[in-house]
Amino acid sequence: MKKRPIKEDLLRDASNYCFRCEIRIPSIASLIFVGITQKRRFSLYFGQDPVYHFDKQCRIRRGFVRGKIFKSESGKLVQLTRKRTDTAVLLQRKLLSLESTTAWLNHAEQAIALLQQDWRLNRFEIVRSVPSNHAVCKSVQEILTELDSTQLIIAPSVRSV
Repeated sequence: MKKRPIKEDLLRDASNYCFRCEIRIPSIASLIFVGITQKRRFSLYFGQDPVYHFDKQCRIRRGFVRGKIFKSESGKLVQLTRKRTDTAVLLQRKLLSLESTTAWLNHAEQAIALLQQDWRLNRFEIVRSVPSNHAVCKSVQEILTELDSTQLIIAPSVRSV
């Protein structure tokens, strides 16, 4: 499998997020990127992997976990695998079983729980942010509070990956 290209600077490049920041917490070695769109969709990047993209109801739309691409489809989780031919790159889909989906969601919940815990205990540092720290902190707090009160589920569908 070809390696995913490393994004140089999400804070600079991911301008579709009106609120974005890099957070350092003691529970996770890599920086966490949080991006929130104007429509209140948001993404959590725990370093390069895992990455979770949510809709405004805190349902998972897409993910990148252990080097694999996932997306929601009719409320179920589908793994996408790139297959290269001489003329094209094809995406092959595999519907995950209920057991595999549950394990995948548990993995996401564990990473998010570490961020929530350190945030609640004020054990975090906003390394960089757009716009100012105060505005971003308020938006991140809202997202983490919503995630805390919601069981993670898969969104109904995603149009594209």
